[in-house]
Amino acid sequence: MLDIKLQNKILGVIGNSRFGCSSTDVSKSLKVNRLTAAKYLSSMRAEGLLDFKKIGMAKVWYVEKSPILNLLKSDSVKNNMKDFLSSLDGDIIVIENNFRVIWANNAWEEKYGKHKNRLCYAIHGKRDICPKCPAIKSHKTGRVERTLCDCINKEQRYFESVPIKDNDGAVVASIEISRAILAEESG
Repeated sequence: MLDIKLQNKILGVIGNSRFGCSSTDVSKSLKVNRLTAAKYLSSMRAEGLLDFKKIGMAKVWYVEKSPILNLLKSDSVKNNMKDFLSSLDGDIIVIENNFRVIWANNAWEEKYGKHKNRLCYAIHGKRDICPKCPAIKSHKTGRVERTLCDCINKEQRYFESVPIKDNDGAVVASIEISRAILAEESG
């Protein structure tokens, strides 16, 4: 198990660096073994806290702006965030501010197919954003937004959009949950 104090120190060193840090920079700053630093950096990347860019032979580490979004974009086999979202009832997608789908749960994919990186409204044969789209409101207000809509196959559905924010509080994406409304529920 990793030491949370050392993790916080690593976040501090990298977060205070203007252009990121190499693992050697981190190990020298904190006076820890370079292999220990590398182990922590890799583990923190798997948790969505950090990421890196390859520059030549070096990995330059930086603090991830939105750890939640980073986890959802990850193709990691073991991902607790995706497991949690998949366990919820309903069709769930994660869409960025440009309305591209970056992740969908199994229920959504079974109903609509795999459409990673496609525009959410185009998947349903639309040329433009749905007029009652709660994601538009959620991206603007930064709050959970809800609506009833029959924009998909004329089926009455309940939509809920939950904003995903970066470390500065800006909305970078949203989790959209939709459920069919049964005739006895709507009437």
